[in-house]
Order: sequence, then structure tokens, then C-alpha cells
Amino acid sequence: DLVLSEVKLPDFHWLDFLEKVVYLSPQARVIFMASYGYQELEAVARERGVKDWITKPFEIASLRETIAHSLDSPTTVSSGNSSGLCSSSA
Repeated sequence: DLVLSEVKLPDFHWLDFLEKVVYLSPQARVIFMASYGYQELEAVARERGVKDWITKPFEIASLRETIAHSLDSPTTVSSGNSSGLCSSSA
């Protein structure tokens, strides 16, 4: 499974969303997208095991590379307590 999501969500904090994804699909790879200037969030995501991240705006080729990288990476999914989620950056 692959989840591609914006960091700014209308009904969830992105970390709550990450925990929910991990709970529902522990093997899922998650790619978060965010506008430039969200480096602190990227650092938190990586602490939670997110392997990659993509910054907007991005080229479609970069998104394709990020997805391919994410799908090729082994998963180490977690709810943030002790495991992590896979996401990609370009």
C-alpha cells in the first residue's frame, strides 16, 4: 500500500493521520507533501520513521522517483512511539 498525503489536512493533524495509517496498514508506505518551509515537520516525520518527503512545488518526474524509491524501500512502520513510516522526498 502507498499513501500520498498533504501535511495540512482539514480534519486531522498530520501526526494523528500517520498513526491512523500505521494502525490500519502497518506495511503502508507514506509520502507526505508540504510546501517549502516545513523543514521542522520533515525532521519530526523522519524521527517517526518516515524515510522520504516531497516538497511542493515538484515536477511529476520527481514524484514518480519518490514513489518508486518508497516502494523499493523496506518498511519500518510505527505509530510514532517506536516505529516509523516510509515517505519519500525529491
